[in-house]
Amino acid sequence: MSTNKITKIDHRTIHFLPFLPARNRSLGYKLERKWGKEKIIITAIETLNTYDLITFLLVLKEYTNSAYTTGKIKDKEFAEIVIDVKKILKERGIINKKINRETLFKSLKRLRSIELEIITETSRVVTSYFYEIEADNELNTVKILANKKYIDQLIQKGIIINFNRILSYNKKEQYTILLDLYLQGTKNTKKSNGFSYRNFYKNDEIETALKLDLIDLPRFKKRQIIKKSFENLFKNANIKYIYNKDEDIWVKTSAASA
Repeated sequence: MSTNKITKIDHRTIHFLPFLPARNRSLGYKLERKWGKEKIIITAIETLNTYDLITFLLVLKEYTNSAYTTGKIKDKEFAEIVIDVKKILKERGIINKKINRETLFKSLKRLRSIELEIITETSRVVTSYFYEIEADNELNTVKILANKKYIDQLIQKGIIINFNRILSYNKKEQYTILLDLYLQGTKNTKKSNGFSYRNFYKNDEIETALKLDLIDLPRFKKRQIIKKSFENLFKNANIKYIYNKDEDIWVKTSAASA
């Protein structure tokens, strides 16, 4: 596996995370979220889950760590890279077979279909992450034309993510993947230019990050899911949070260095 396990993600995507901890997919995905003064409407051809999230992070890692070429398509500036599908599958711990290359390509198609409508007090902007993908028939390589403005901002201002941790979770730990990514993306900046994990999170904030606000479950059931996700996180990263019932918050009791 590659030794480079660092990727980046942008602040906006961290806060609305359009990926569900779901195994089953349905056509016509739509999600509305608010972050600060922005309302964001995300649509895609079908449900986006944590498999797609990991694909997304892998592609962003390629952009973060590789040179890309530029050009225009329909007056839109793009950043182009060609990814080695065998390499991507190896990083995911997946055998390089045609069926697995097909699955990855389908994930890239879902990511390409994402449309973001960003609504502020004064404007509406409709944009996307990727403009076009192109592959050979055997799906050994995929050329991606991404939104250059997004990629440039990602490289300059993106949040550094320990991708090795994200890859370490199994298929049953999708909630933990979302939790780990959210905690990494919302760390505090220290005066020494380092980072530290926040001392606490409101329960509602974690519910939203894990998409538990979208499902009809009793609150105690949702807290059980969060508790289990924090336990998985502690096993992998030595970061521990416990629930404070009186304050309805999750409080940090220990954390490894970021």
